[in-house]
Amino acid sequence: MIIELFGLPASGKTHLAHKFSERGFELVKINSRLELIGRSFLFLICNSWRSLRLFFFFLTNADNLSRFYVKFLNGFLQAGAKFQKAGKFEKAVLDQGFFQNMLTLFEKEKTPEQLLQFVKILPRPNFLLIVEAPEEERLSRIGRRGYQNAKSFFKKYNSPEKIRGWEKIIEDNFEAFKEIIPRSGVNYRFCKSDDSLENFIELGRL
Repeated sequence: MIIELFGLPASGKTHLAHKFSERGFELVKINSRLELIGRSFLFLICNSWRSLRLFFFFLTNADNLSRFYVKFLNGFLQAGAKFQKAGKFEKAVLDQGFFQNMLTLFEKEKTPEQLLQFVKILPRPNFLLIVEAPEEERLSRIGRRGYQNAKSFFKKYNSPEKIRGWEKIIEDNFEAFKEIIPRSGVNYRFCKSDDSLENFIELGRL
């Protein structure tokens, strides 16, 4: 059983993933470059057609080699290796999988139909938990972290205004995703940051 967490930055995904791990779920991580290469290669072999289509999306949504490398490494190789590894556990949780990386793949707003086209080729977890938190709470957490993903990923986001613009695109695409999720064929549940984990931890309740 694979549970994947999906939500905006600082919505509480990592905290929730650790709570799952305390209750018998394996929190999937890739521990070395060798494991990354091996497991991503296995994912490619087991999902050849899907991998080719995913590669096309990553290639066409990066406007230079540097950004393509970062997106391909994190959004394709890491996500594929984690998904492949998750399959060997009876119960596994992913806090940074294909769905989450979708948010940083696109640097422009996408229509719901464009997102649906992409989502349909993603590997399916058994359950996708869509984690939400109030905006004030998220922004407070981001402030305490002292960094923004956009600035650490891409040099072009070198000012607060540009970073905020990038975050707005992510937020808009997240809202568009919520529109199309009922048509995606994915088993999903919404999870508020203040919900009790016990509402989700048992298979019967999921």
